[in-house]
Amino acid sequence: MAEVYKMIKNRGVGTLAREAIRRGMNNKEALEYVHAVLPGVATTMQCINWYRCKMRKNGEKVMTNRQLAATRDAQQRTALELDVA
Repeated sequence: MAEVYKMIKNRGVGTLAREAIRRGMNNKEALEYVHAVLPGVATTMQCINWYRCKMRKNGEKVMTNRQLAATRDAQQRTALELDVA
């Protein structure tokens, strides 16, 4: 039991948010991920956006939420075009 608590204790909101962002999740998906792992936390979209901006300021190569949306839209359009062809 102590080991499980220690694992959860070492993975706070910030760690989970940065992990989700690095996995390519957008802000909404990252927020859902944090709430799924740590139910009851008061994390908001603004918190997730703050972590994303902080990571970019620290030199990490992560896309903005808008860039992610544009990339996904382009991928979906390409997939639809391939299905039609």
